[in-house]
Amino acid sequence: MAPGAVETATVLFTDIVDSTRLRSVLGEARTEELRRGHDRILVSAVERNGGRVVKGLGDGLMATYASASDAVASAVRMQQAIERANRTERLAAQLSVRVGISSGDVTWEDGDCFGNAVVEASRICDIAEGGEILVSETTRLLAAGRSGEDWLDRGPVKPKGLDHDVHLWSVTWTASVRSLLELPPDVAVAEDYPFTGRGSEMAALKEAWQRATSGHRQIAWISGEAGIGKSRTAREFARMVHEDGGLVLYGRSDEDFQLPFQPFSEVLDHWVQQSDRGEVLAVLGQAVGDLEPLVPRLRDLGSSGTGVDPATERFRLLQAVVGWFETMAETSPVLLVLEDLHWTTQPTSVMLRHLLRHPDLLLMVAGTFRPVAPGHPLGSVLASRETDVTTIELEGLRRDDVRDLIGAVDARVSGDESLVDAIWRRSDGNPFFLGEILREVRERGEVTAEEIQALGRTAGLRQMVGDRLATLSDAASDVLAVGSIVGGDIDIGLLTEVCELSEGALLDAVDETAEAGLTEEVGPGTIRFTHDLLRESVVSTLSATRRARMHRRVAGGLERMYAGAPDGRACEIAHHRLQAAGPDEDDPELLGWLRRAGDCCMEAAPEEAVRWYREYTTRRRDPDADRVDVLIALGAAQRRSGDSTYRHSLMEAALLSCREGRPEQLARAAVNTNRGFATRAFAVDEEITGVPRLALDSMPDTDGGLRAELMSSLATELVFADDSEERERLAQDALDMARRVGDPLTLSNVLVRWAHVNWHPGTARRRLQVAYELEDIAEASKPLVTQPGSELAFCAAFELGMRDEADAWMRRWQTALEDLCGVDI
Repeated sequence: MAPGAVETATVLFTDIVDSTRLRSVLGEARTEELRRGHDRILVSAVERNGGRVVKGLGDGLMATYASASDAVASAVRMQQAIERANRTERLAAQLSVRVGISSGDVTWEDGDCFGNAVVEASRICDIAEGGEILVSETTRLLAAGRSGEDWLDRGPVKPKGLDHDVHLWSVTWTASVRSLLELPPDVAVAEDYPFTGRGSEMAALKEAWQRATSGHRQIAWISGEAGIGKSRTAREFARMVHEDGGLVLYGRSDEDFQLPFQPFSEVLDHWVQQSDRGEVLAVLGQAVGDLEPLVPRLRDLGSSGTGVDPATERFRLLQAVVGWFETMAETSPVLLVLEDLHWTTQPTSVMLRHLLRHPDLLLMVAGTFRPVAPGHPLGSVLASRETDVTTIELEGLRRDDVRDLIGAVDARVSGDESLVDAIWRRSDGNPFFLGEILREVRERGEVTAEEIQALGRTAGLRQMVGDRLATLSDAASDVLAVGSIVGGDIDIGLLTEVCELSEGALLDAVDETAEAGLTEEVGPGTIRFTHDLLRESVVSTLSATRRARMHRRVAGGLERMYAGAPDGRACEIAHHRLQAAGPDEDDPELLGWLRRAGDCCMEAAPEEAVRWYREYTTRRRDPDADRVDVLIALGAAQRRSGDSTYRHSLMEAALLSCREGRPEQLARAAVNTNRGFATRAFAVDEEITGVPRLALDSMPDTDGGLRAELMSSLATELVFADDSEERERLAQDALDMARRVGDPLTLSNVLVRWAHVNWHPGTARRRLQVAYELEDIAEASKPLVTQPGSELAFCAAFELGMRDEADAWMRRWQTALEDLCGVDI
């Protein structure tokens, strides 16, 4: 906000009741612990309802809101969160907080605000009782039409220090009684064998959990080879945490079909399904629309896209996920189990890094993974400079542990030391292979140590699974084949669509696969292979032709199931269509799904969009309008994900647009080529500048956002040209046009380019004003990304010798970059 700017705002003050007495009773150390917990709860409530913390007051805070109803909702959330913390004893002592709210014009100076509304809100807070929310008549009138709260008339009151009466209203609120989520189905599954031999590992996990519940966010990495017991160890630990009152959240990554953000999508979807509409809206607030890319069912709540640029969209998604975890942790400490991170995608890695950058969360992350190669997306997470990390590398069970496990399953076998020794050696203590050998022993009835030794590791597993498949009915075999192609959680409804079986016959077949120990139920209407290695073994029995036919059947089933809202499954359908196609097939249906998958990933996961768009352009060679559109989208996705080959895609799109006479596509290709500054340093790239010039000549000379962006893009490419007059004219004409068009995103882009074009000592003050304007645009449209404005403001303030202001802008710039990129700077 520019110095001296005046705006209408709603101001909120809070205060801890009897804070002086609490300090004398608790002492300095526990009082500081209490203050940190209090601040965490209140700041979260402010930010989750679109507010802005102006300053901390030691025993309270001051915040402002653009909306009076948001301020009231935020106050209610504060009181509910404090009540929950008191009830669950999450704070160092019982707290009572009062809140005062008023609305009116305020003036901003040096990050602080002043005005009658500020004074009124402060005095109203002094009048309020513990646990009460008092608001002025003006605030009630502004909020009543949009707020669902009840109001109690407190009548006119003359607060201390004011020379006029203020009509006050008390907001009635009820305690939130949200219970813990049910244990996620993947964690609650019944186990076939006792859990043994992991005493030291469980002790390390318990110690980390104790630190997490004390307010120090923890990370536990559980690694090891396939079948070594990573999932079982994580599940046993999660069940222990749940029994102790902790909140357990669970997500996983699947192998063949890798959705961006899949583990976090599963976590949030599980919560949305278990929560009623009112709770979802109350917890998420304005973030409902931001989380739609992760949880498509949130569209049912009437939310809509935010309409900001993709980089901002992605940042808002990351912030919304962190905000949700903060809200969950207000009630109880959270354990987040993330399984099979060796299949994770780059977007998931970015989101995990972003979450782990918030050390004050009452959170413990337990991630399982197999060893990963250099360059894997998980590598950047594992290499992060985190201190509170517990690393557990699982190895095979010891012989005594194997004997104990065998004894719990088959006392006859455990009495034969030669058999025990053969089983231990053949399995290398790997719990999964051990279990499969024990199943084989039980089914054969009699087996010798020599026969056990003859069972190879991988080949032996395939042989054992093959023998088991041979005993199944044709219907059960088909269910397994289809399920192995679907992967991950297998929807019974999808099996109904794909398998040509009656409902009764299908359910019988599913029961048959479970009795054979190949699948397990993980929720109503959902099954899963009991281990990924079993799924891989089933897939290995299918010929390439049969796998392709299965993928086509699954794609068709998904299209029928989700015909009303297919975009939420576009990536999944595109995956199966792609697996069913030949290497050069350009079937229109396949191409359509590839494009839709790219479009669905573009905003939040451009790295994944690149994959889909590139596949489309590889298969479709005709230079028609559709291919050009996808080339432009591919170039934009490559640029946003840091892929330097974006220019090749966009230049190809530009050449095709020229040849086919498509000026709008030519203009979009040219704008996407520009990064906001000159492509080459100290020289003009004639190839790049030729494209926008040609596009400007081809377009009608009328106002439009695309034309304004095009002119400003060309101006930045001419920064190092000898003739400054042309670039300055283009930059100013673009800015004038952008103001006439009135689109905030276009104006923001053009302002940034104007500053780069006019970057010299004589424009420092003007550039500082541009930075303030960018901040105002960001605040008004609430995109949260303020990096361009922060960068410009820092540089201009530094040039003008405004050291304190430059330092403040540098800190904001750094924070914005860290949040946007998900890395520490």
